[in-house]
Amino acid sequence: DLHIATTALGHRTLVVATAAEIHSLFKARSETAAGTFELVAAKPNESIVITDILVSAKKFATGTLTLSFKDADANEEVIFAPDVSSDVVNVNIQLAGGWQGWLGGALQAVSVNNFDFTITVGYYRVPGGLSFADWDGRR
Repeated sequence: DLHIATTALGHRTLVVATAAEIHSLFKARSETAAGTFELVAAKPNESIVITDILVSAKKFATGTLTLSFKDADANEEVIFAPDVSSDVVNVNIQLAGGWQGWLGGALQAVSVNNFDFTITVGYYRVPGGLSFADWDGRR
């Protein structure tokens, strides 16, 4: 649909928005222990597009945090935060074009040893998508 809005000066203008601006959702998760945590999952016959990733974490000795797209057959890392210090880590990634996973893929976080974190993910779902093999072949 096309949408027309009237400006403050009374002029009519065409309103343009991206799919991300119209359909984006967000999900946040905080954890204080090692483990694997699903952040965002595609519904059946869908894939997800990641628009934003915000990470705030407190690392401890030998701790790591990895974000990856995953399904039963494949796992591709998006972000890997190795043990470089025990300082607070803050990361904000705005993906203007979006990162689309493959059909049925989910975004997960894996923390090894102690790595306290909060992750907020901006995303939207799209119908369909590529199989992992096709998705991987396009990169």
